Amino acid sequence: MPCFNAFIIYEDFSTNHQAESVIDLLKAHLSGLEVRRNIWKFEMFSSSPMRALATEEALESQMIVVALHQDHTLPRIVQQWLEDLFERMAGSQQEERALVVLLEGTLAEEPQTVTYLRELAKKSGFAFFTRTTESLAEV
Repeated sequence: MPCFNAFIIYEDFSTNHQAESVIDLLKAHLSGLEVRRNIWKFEMFSSSPMRALATEEALESQMIVVALHQDHTLPRIVQQWLEDLFERMAGSQQEERALVVLLEGTLAEEPQTVTYLRELAKKSGFAFFTRTTESLAEV
């Protein structure tokens, strides 16, 4: 059975729950595909061996999901890891990939973190999507 790999990076329990819900929704619409998920909490990136393992898993993924609270920023170590990862992935000839940013809360304007991730995705040739918990409730 063909496989779809999703790599989730999340801030805390509630943002992980939000990301898992999106993957479950995706899984329901991707019949005929096995959906695998790799789940990583921001704190796990403080270890160099863990970052290396995360990179191996993320390189096999068609979708990277970043889930955080809308008024928070990414830890610097996670930003650096994402930049390194997207630089490596930019040159690959793998199928189309997507970066999905999930924000806990509602948005009056786009947070700086979303702008940063949008640019990172654009430079690397990734499709980019962003959702808030409010917009997810409408799905």
